[in-house]
Amino acid sequence: MQINQVWLNLYQAADQFKKLEPWVWLTNVHLFGVRSPRDHRIGYCCVMGSGKEMYGLAVYLGTEGLQTVLEMLNGEFTGDPLFAQHCYMLSFGSRDELYPEEYERLNELGLSYQGKTAWPSFRLYEPGYVPWPLTQRDDMVFLTEILHQAIEVCLTYRQNPDALLAGNGERFLVRVPLTEGESDTMQWRSEWQEPDPADQWQPAGRAAVVDELRMVKARRAVNGDAGIWEVDSFYIPMPIEEEGRPFYPTLNIIADQETGQILHYGLTPQKEASENLAEGLLALIEMHRVKPTRLAVRTSKMEEELARVIAGFGLVSRIEPHLPAIEEFQRSVGGRLF
Repeated sequence: MQINQVWLNLYQAADQFKKLEPWVWLTNVHLFGVRSPRDHRIGYCCVMGSGKEMYGLAVYLGTEGLQTVLEMLNGEFTGDPLFAQHCYMLSFGSRDELYPEEYERLNELGLSYQGKTAWPSFRLYEPGYVPWPLTQRDDMVFLTEILHQAIEVCLTYRQNPDALLAGNGERFLVRVPLTEGESDTMQWRSEWQEPDPADQWQPAGRAAVVDELRMVKARRAVNGDAGIWEVDSFYIPMPIEEEGRPFYPTLNIIADQETGQILHYGLTPQKEASENLAEGLLALIEMHRVKPTRLAVRTSKMEEELARVIAGFGLVSRIEPHLPAIEEFQRSVGGRLF
């Protein structure tokens, strides 16, 4: 299938969804899923528009994406959704909200719309990246399938939308394909399913590579302890545009818990954050010839990323939800960075 036909199919599905206006009877708590016929990913759908502010469909990808939207709906989410959401976002807005390439594509396809909430856009939200128009064919095809199945679910539950809540947040209605691959005549059925714990988008932490010989020398030179060091990594809302898609840089911090002193900081792309933190931790021990009595980290993922340094120096680490020194630093620079 030619790429223009793939795009045309997606726009036509979006037009059908908008014409249905499912936000009249569904709210963002009426979640349901659609399973991909190719890689078995599940997109969990959240209809937007009942509040009459933003109209469209958010599709949260995998169990990780579902957990994010559930935490937001339950008031349990503490971070910035912009840096945590992994989803497709179909929204209907004004022409001014489109990227230039989106408007050019519409012209190429011979499509035009009128109105402040008429122009469809399809964006991919990924942690660490600026929301961006879809570029991958597989994403376009899957979102098209999702829209067709979302229309089926919305129609089925039009008279009794709260029946979608029957799983009590533990099971969700999922539209499941009866065959694999792509087919215009594919058959689907509805099943109530628990989210698959293995269907996690975010990978487990990968231990950062360190210079083993350098670590051995540093260990021999250590002659004292230095208290508790806090370690954290978080996104900065100042997008950097290099080649390709703009990304949000990661600020990596090591701080002394007792004094509040910032011992190390580094601004890097997210993919380089673990190496930067491991290097910073090793450099601190080398420079001062001391090691912390304990590392306080916020997540198990970060603990795994620092595993080689932790093991190399026999450090004690603990996962702690609150890091007072780093949190104070965030408050002090909040107006400049956040």
